[in-house]
Amino acid sequence: MKPREFYELVVKMRQAQRVYFKNRKTTDLIESKRLEGFVDAEIDRVQKILDARAAAEALRQGNTMKAAAAIAKHFGVNV
Repeated sequence: MKPREFYELVVKMRQAQRVYFKNRKTTDLIESKRLEGFVDAEIDRVQKILDARAAAEALRQGNTMKAAAAIAKHFGVNV
């Protein structure tokens, strides 16, 4: 997803959240949660890319401990 697309998705999500908190309708809550799921998925996707890049850069620098930490983070393991 491009940055502009992410921005527009977040704007839609916030609008949906405002609508839900104004009306408290179940359908508005469902839409808000649906959009939140898309936002969360994109954040996770980008974080995995950043973790992989950090691991690759650490390996290029010969820092295996830093690379291992980045790889562990990529897989959700706390080191």
